[in-house]
Amino acid sequence: MSETILKTPKTFDEQVEILKTHGVIIHDDEQCKSFLSKVNYYRLSGYFLPFFRDNAVISFDIIRNVYNFDQEMRNLIFKSIEKIEIFIRTQIAYFFSHEYDAEGYLQRENFNEQFAFDKFEKRFRSCIRENRKSPVIKHHKKKYHSHFPLWTVIDYFSLGMLSYFYTGMKKPDKQYLAENMYHIDHKTLSGWMKSLADLRNRCAHYARLYYWSFPSVPAVRRRDKEIHLNHKLFSQLYMLKELYPVPDQWNREFFLPLYDLIDKYKTSIRLKDIGFPDNWISILNQES
Repeated sequence: MSETILKTPKTFDEQVEILKTHGVIIHDDEQCKSFLSKVNYYRLSGYFLPFFRDNAVISFDIIRNVYNFDQEMRNLIFKSIEKIEIFIRTQIAYFFSHEYDAEGYLQRENFNEQFAFDKFEKRFRSCIRENRKSPVIKHHKKKYHSHFPLWTVIDYFSLGMLSYFYTGMKKPDKQYLAENMYHIDHKTLSGWMKSLADLRNRCAHYARLYYWSFPSVPAVRRRDKEIHLNHKLFSQLYMLKELYPVPDQWNREFFLPLYDLIDKYKTSIRLKDIGFPDNWISILNQES
């Protein structure tokens, strides 16, 4: 079998010419080169996909606007995830600590039988090592001989680890938290937390959201059974709305900024590329 030869690196001038051969309209070569010098060509190429798929005539200005829209969308989403994360961590730590004591999370019998406790404990010890220079960790090592109450260390769990922790809890415990936090069943909350972890990771690594297919589709509430979600971004935003810890603040802190963001880039973005239905406003508006 012959070895595939890697492509050679291209100069910014060459990258501009490649774009032109793909039918991209470039009004100002220097502005295009300046943008490419700040945003890797390969990274940017993903934003061309929906337009190339539809054989649409596209200008570089539109792609640049779509890229900027994606960047601002990530920033908006990340702020919301932060509030959701803090709320869920607080609720889990409070419940579990009162139910099983400060270090009850280190006892196998406090989880369901399917939970890979050894794997969790290994991840926890790794988490402590990675954060060993933290004042909180250093304090508890010195004063409490490396005993860490759950409420002091849960903030060091990644969101993926937090989701794993919740999934491993006993069914009655999971159901209690799901009902008291969001009035849903524990399976729905487990799925939402897994999706939230994936969404957070993409935002944290500046990954593309526009025209991206997420690995899982969040479940809808029973009252929303007429809403059909898919693997695109809109479904993730529905989930954020349902997980938002202070519903009264959703419109001011997310929905209205989202509306303004879409209006700002409306001549460049295509809502179908991010899975928005025609009635997206009524779905995401908390007052609807």
